[in-house]
Amino acid sequence: RRAFRRRGFRVPDLLVRRAGASTTRVLRWTRAAHDQRILGAMERRDNVRAAMRAVADGRGAAVVVVDDVVTTGATLDEAARALEEAGYAVIALVALAATPTNAVSG
Repeated sequence: RRAFRRRGFRVPDLLVRRAGASTTRVLRWTRAAHDQRILGAMERRDNVRAAMRAVADGRGAAVVVVDDVVTTGATLDEAARALEEAGYAVIALVALAATPTNAVSG
């Protein structure tokens, strides 16, 4: 949420749209999590455990979970857990990334 307020957009949503697809946000954070950047792998898992929930019953709908950065996979794992608990069929966990051409000189 802090990153969204700072940037004004969600990186995964932007990347998915640029890939020609659309997004539907079906997860919500149920509590604030600490900044993952300063945590180790086990701490990251504990930090996000049971921190998400789906906003609706999935009724077997197939979903692809998209994130922009994967370090340990803790956030993706928590997203999949919350979706499956709500009845969604998670068919893939995807990390999409892009570097603007002017950000890296060759």
